[in-house]
Amino acid sequence: MKKRSVINTLLVALLLSGFATSAWAANSVTTTIIDPPDNPYGADNIYGISSMNVNWNSNDDVVVDVYTAFAGKSNAYYYGGSKILYGDLMISTGSGWDYAFHIHNKTSNVGGDGWLIDYANSDGYLEVQDYHNTNESRKNTVVAVDHGANQLTAANQGSWSVGSGVVSFSFNVSSLNLSDPAQLAFRWAMTCANDIISGVAYGPGGNHQVPEPAILALFLSGLVGFGVMRKRSLKGTLLEA
Repeated sequence: MKKRSVINTLLVALLLSGFATSAWAANSVTTTIIDPPDNPYGADNIYGISSMNVNWNSNDDVVVDVYTAFAGKSNAYYYGGSKILYGDLMISTGSGWDYAFHIHNKTSNVGGDGWLIDYANSDGYLEVQDYHNTNESRKNTVVAVDHGANQLTAANQGSWSVGSGVVSFSFNVSSLNLSDPAQLAFRWAMTCANDIISGVAYGPGGNHQVPEPAILALFLSGLVGFGVMRKRSLKGTLLEA
């Protein structure tokens, strides 16, 4: 299936959308991204997201905890005639959403397996309108990636889980060969994108002398294509739950 190209959009609003603080320990970094006060579509006690914690250790094991009222509510509510599910964790190295942590069995409120997917080898992005019949403004928001052939292997496998008020993703990013100091941008939403959280997290590499605003500026310069993606055609394709 033919892939569509990325629509270039400014990232300023995205990077300013969440306030981030990072704490360095001997072998790991924990970045806390606070979602600013806003009004999500629908009820805050169903869809609201408050924060995201990213713990990144020296083995490049990453655990992302998204604190959201939607935890435990996948497959319980409808939007556009279909059930609302957990989205994938979108990941960027600085040139668009070039990776994603794709979760299997999105209807589960327990969790399961997941895989770090390279967009270049996938079958394209999945938007809100690919899951739900809607013409609202957020219909083009990317919420998942459609994995390609041979993408689900033991080498890139991780896991995800659902706890009380939190959805967690665990995976390894050593295959990305990131520069030092390493940083990645993360974004997560449920498939209707009633609320979204995003921000930049840092790895525990040996050089942390660059001030955080400078890091964000460097990231911004390489991410002017970070936000909205073109819809890929899904005609004749069954979406994986």
